[in-house]
Amino acid sequence: MKYGKVLWSLGLVFTLVPAGILLGAPAQAIESKELSQVDSAISDLNTCLASFSEPVLDVFFLMDGSGSLANDGTRPGADPEGIRFEAVEQSIAPLAELAGGDVKVNIAAGTFGDQADTVFPWTQVTVRDASDISQEISLELKESFNKENTNWVAGLELAEQELATKRAEG
Repeated sequence: MKYGKVLWSLGLVFTLVPAGILLGAPAQAIESKELSQVDSAISDLNTCLASFSEPVLDVFFLMDGSGSLANDGTRPGADPEGIRFEAVEQSIAPLAELAGGDVKVNIAAGTFGDQADTVFPWTQVTVRDASDISQEISLELKESFNKENTNWVAGLELAEQELATKRAEG
């Protein structure tokens, strides 16, 4: 399976893990660095999308929903404060800004543990509904949380399937 192909053709998969685990930096520094990374990524997307006459951006948020991320009372968990849910919420507004131009932006979300499931179906985002969608997608991800194990392969296969289906719709 060629996961690089999933990330191309303007179909994106955002996998969300707590930034503190990867960066090991204080929370204040993480927020500032993440913002610049998001701004940079959106700028790169905008440049790429400008080369198409009718640009479409399909974004699939893929979240690890395994129990090891939460505080279950016996261990602190990798993301006990749910930073990854906030990351999804904060990602929708910049994507909606792209939709404010000539770009059609579609988003969906899935989560994985033992198996992978789509928890938020493909939805077109506009500036007007970005806030509502960001809250709804975050809620759906939170409600699907606390699965066993961490089957990355199932998650990536789901993302590839979802993006292929969306591309096939035209």
